[in-house]
Amino acid sequence: MSVQRYANSEIGWEVSSKHNWAIELGFLENRLMLIAEYYREYRDKILMTRPIIPQTLGLSVDPKANLGAASGRGIDLSLEYKQAFMNGMWIESRGILLLHVLNLKSTESPTIPKNGGHV
Repeated sequence: MSVQRYANSEIGWEVSSKHNWAIELGFLENRLMLIAEYYREYRDKILMTRPIIPQTLGLSVDPKANLGAASGRGIDLSLEYKQAFMNGMWIESRGILLLHVLNLKSTESPTIPKNGGHV
C-alpha cells in the first residue's frame, strides 16, 4: 500500500475572469472577411504541487494547494477569402495570426539568487 495523495479540505476551484472584444468585417460581398479579437484573462487559486516541503517532514507525496495566479492577454487576427465559381468549383484561403502573453503572478517556487546560487 502506498500514499497517492493527502486529504486537503482547503483545496477549491480555480477562479477565472476573462474579457473579450472582437470585430468582424466583411468586404466584397463577404467574400473577404477580417476577424480581430483582443482578450484579457486573470486566473487565481490555480492548483499546484507544493515543491517546498522539507523531506524531514516524512511525507511520501508532495501535497497540492491552490497557490498559483496568472494573467494573460492576446490578439487573434484572421483573414479569410472565399470565392465560388459558376461551374461549382470554389476556393478558400485563410491566414491566422495569434499573439499571446502569459504572466505567472505567483507560485511557491524557490527563488534562485542572481549570482547563480553561489553565496
